[in-house]
Amino acid sequence: MSALRSRGQTALEMLFIMAVIFMGIVVILPPYMQNNSEVSALAGIRSVASDVASYVSVGVIAENRTEFDHLNNNITAHYDYLSGKFVFEGLKVQEETDEGMKVLVKFKTLGESNSTVDAQLVSAVGEAMVETLKEIRGFSERDGRLYYDGIEIVLNVSVNYQWGEFP
Repeated sequence: MSALRSRGQTALEMLFIMAVIFMGIVVILPPYMQNNSEVSALAGIRSVASDVASYVSVGVIAENRTEFDHLNNNITAHYDYLSGKFVFEGLKVQEETDEGMKVLVKFKTLGESNSTVDAQLVSAVGEAMVETLKEIRGFSERDGRLYYDGIEIVLNVSVNYQWGEFP
């Protein structure tokens, strides 16, 4: 009889240990997955910003890249101002809540700044970024807002001293 009791006690101890492990998973996993989504969103934004800066800086218009149509007029009109001089400086999370985050995406032109061209670039770069992000898995647009895995993303795009909020 004591051997049967011993087996029962071992089984109960094993169930208790399994319950503790599963509770740990339930408590730890959701915050980890939330942080993972935010990191993935920032990686996507960084990649797109780098692509946009390269596209503008090179100055060659690619007809098959429809997401960059917003940039083409600026490249044509201001080639001397932008060619080889448009760079992505970096990004920074400005505000973060459970529902979303605001991300500052900074660009600059090397040399003297032209505020009129910069203001046009802010609009074109912001629109191009949103269009490109919508093509990346995980990003979507609903009701005029950009989302990544249910997290609302607001881009504050800055070119030199001009900025705008997208979408």
